[in-house]
Amino acid sequence: MKLSLIPLFGIFCSVISLVQAVSYDAAFNKELIHYNHYQFDNDKYEIIDANNVIGFNGLNQFVSIATDGNVNWIIEDINQFNQFKVVGTYIYLYSDISSSITILELNSGVLVKTIRANSSKFDIINFFDTGALLLNQDGTLLYIDDDKQEVIDQLSLKNSIGSTHYEQLNGFAYLIIDRNYLIKLDSNKSILNKVRLNLANIKEFKDLTIIDDLGNISIVSDIDNEIIVKNIELSIGGLHIINAKYYYNIEGNNKLVLYTLKNDQFEKVWEKSIINTEIDDVKAISYGLSDYLIISKSNGSKEVLDLTDFLDLDDTSSIKEIKIKVSDIPNRIDIITSFENVIQLVSVNNNLDGNIYDLQDGSQIKSFKNSESQLLINNDIYLIIDKPASKNAINEVNNLLHEESTLLLKNWIKRAIRHLSQLGRYVTSFITSSHTDVLSEIEDDTGLTKYVLLYDNGSKSIIAINSSTGKFEWKASVSEAPKKFLQVNDNIIALFSTSIIEIDPLDGSLVSRTPVEDAVSITLARGNAKKDTFIIEKSNSFEAISPIAQDAFAFKSNSEKVQGHKLVHGGSKSSIQTWTFQPKGEKILDAISKDWNSVTASIGTPLADKSILYKYLNPNVIAILTETDQKQLKLYLIDGILGTVLEIFEHTINEVIDFSSINLIIDDNWVIYSYFVKAPKLEQRINVIDLYDTDKSIKNGPQVIISSHEQNSTINSFTEKSFIFPERIINLSSSKSSNGITVKSITALTESGYLIEIPKYILNSRRIEDRQLNQEDYLNDFKPLAYDPVISISTYSVLNHKHKLITNKNIKGEILIVPTHYESTSVICYINKYNYFCSLIQPSSSFDTLGSGFETVKLLLTMAALLAVYIITKPLVSNKKLNDQWLHS
Repeated sequence: MKLSLIPLFGIFCSVISLVQAVSYDAAFNKELIHYNHYQFDNDKYEIIDANNVIGFNGLNQFVSIATDGNVNWIIEDINQFNQFKVVGTYIYLYSDISSSITILELNSGVLVKTIRANSSKFDIINFFDTGALLLNQDGTLLYIDDDKQEVIDQLSLKNSIGSTHYEQLNGFAYLIIDRNYLIKLDSNKSILNKVRLNLANIKEFKDLTIIDDLGNISIVSDIDNEIIVKNIELSIGGLHIINAKYYYNIEGNNKLVLYTLKNDQFEKVWEKSIINTEIDDVKAISYGLSDYLIISKSNGSKEVLDLTDFLDLDDTSSIKEIKIKVSDIPNRIDIITSFENVIQLVSVNNNLDGNIYDLQDGSQIKSFKNSESQLLINNDIYLIIDKPASKNAINEVNNLLHEESTLLLKNWIKRAIRHLSQLGRYVTSFITSSHTDVLSEIEDDTGLTKYVLLYDNGSKSIIAINSSTGKFEWKASVSEAPKKFLQVNDNIIALFSTSIIEIDPLDGSLVSRTPVEDAVSITLARGNAKKDTFIIEKSNSFEAISPIAQDAFAFKSNSEKVQGHKLVHGGSKSSIQTWTFQPKGEKILDAISKDWNSVTASIGTPLADKSILYKYLNPNVIAILTETDQKQLKLYLIDGILGTVLEIFEHTINEVIDFSSINLIIDDNWVIYSYFVKAPKLEQRINVIDLYDTDKSIKNGPQVIISSHEQNSTINSFTEKSFIFPERIINLSSSKSSNGITVKSITALTESGYLIEIPKYILNSRRIEDRQLNQEDYLNDFKPLAYDPVISISTYSVLNHKHKLITNKNIKGEILIVPTHYESTSVICYINKYNYFCSLIQPSSSFDTLGSGFETVKLLLTMAALLAVYIITKPLVSNKKLNDQWLHS
């Protein structure tokens, strides 16, 4: 039986395309979130359990972080605090120079209460797990009950308090004040006894045993409330307390020795020598009814001695030695805890790198290294680019481009083999549950994966982060922080104080370095049709590094003025100033123009009378927001080529505006800006201005950028509306798509840390406000709505509903939105010094992709059935044709 190969291979190609469609759908469900907690301050963090570490970090925050790096909660701007104490399920934040104390819930970080101590110098202790006892410098004790979280008892010790040492034993509390007094309290805060001491500075107080700096040991006995202190001179230096009977010290940096106290003399009972390394530290930890010694060695390993049976039986053979191999991570803090009835050693350093071990056998339960993914970002300089093609992909494309058109069958066979190999790799990896690489290979063709570029002050390098996986694709070490990033001719341009470097986006390698002087910023040259020429902004002009293909235009601004500049093709590399906008008595808050890469597919809106309401699409419009001397907000629209003022919009003087809250965006034919009003009402407002034109200005098409002389620069008409948003806005951005067909949407970052997507048809200044909508209104606009000044937030409009972002009104960060190869879909990333988040937005829904509900199995079965019918009927048709020929011959 002879079958045609072309239909069969056509079916195979269809099957492969279905496999790709399934992979694309998986890609659409991806979200990336990463929190930059950076690192804890040394000695300012505490391990709560195997999954929670709290403390002060280098970003002026108090944080609770899981050992896998996820942030549980964060308290911002904690300048007034530098100390904390955990008491039960509460955290007490305070300072060593203030009497104010803030109480937080340990699990949630929620503020419980703020109280004041009696003095600025105090100590906080856990009092029998029922509350906190505040020891004030003036000698007063305040008891804060855990249940009520308020001061319910106060007593005076009649002595000022400096240094304190505290221990709870046998249902009583023992408090040493300034090495001069030992006070005994019961659980009701009653003073049962008070004896005078004569000690040097106290090093340790444990199990009613005191060791001071002068090498003396004091044994406290408490029999029938009669406290007797016995002083013994130490004959052995460096002793530490295990309990009242046993002690330890380190001899010669490599030997651990245990001693017991008999007849006022110390006797050696056990020793252990460490071979091929030295002892860095030994720490005694009690957990429940168990006692341990943790030995940290200079080679990074640890050894744990379980002394529980030894302390009960006085038998050194019952000491259990547990050896633990630890990676070389310095400056660790160790605690012992339990999880699911397993006693664990949790060892963590201030970078949140560490390990968790089973203390039964020393085996590792978990290892985590968060320092590798932590970034120290001190400047909002970011860039998002398409994931560059690999060298293999580039070579493959080049081979396809150079294939000879005469060898059509040969080329077709090559493509079929390549597609079949992709299918084979996908099936194999799917069976072995390792299809990530295949998916990522397919995603490269969709534009769903981007690279986010930023500068890390910690490693002093430019880093490219994969927007889908969060992986650091490459690092490029540089000597200083860059001032600006641009993408030109597929390469990355980074501006530094004395040079411009060109970076290959594939691997971060250096392509070229050009010395510069007096460089403030870099920007793309407007008016250049190729969009591949960048110019350098200097203090008083612009300068081109390479010759420009056409006349180019640019503008620069500061708080006093906006200046237009022109670079002449074939002339000097330096620009000439063409106009200046300097409003008298006004401070310029922001000045922006349209994004160079913004695409508009529609030049107007069809109306019910079959006419067209043309958009004003002058690409050279500059929007300027100013603050007048009378604290009035004004918006200017000026032509970026001529410098002429097109429109002026003024706010009333009665509005008291927070000018630091201003956000301004311009795109398509509209200008949107947000601001926070402090009076007469507290309101977050969004103003929308839509610009319209006559048909005269679009005869040359909306893409004419070279000169505004070639189109009508006069705005024919405009509409404006003001909306109230229910939450304070920190940043705004507009969506982009590859062809400009998808409906525009506005993304707002709120103070509470959420990215809210608002469709542009909601922020429509043509919404009818004085009557009900009629049939003509529905024909005059896309999704027309009656005007409602208050914008409601739907849960569906929250892009990061599962991941709350950490924001700061003084640190806006940047919302980066770039199109993919799908018209319906764009990649959105928000990044600031605290975190970065990436996801996908589809303002017009997913109209050009297969959704998760697509019945792929049914389609494959149908295709298989058709293939079977084709194979079965092919010989029958051939026989029928042959029989017909015999009959007619």
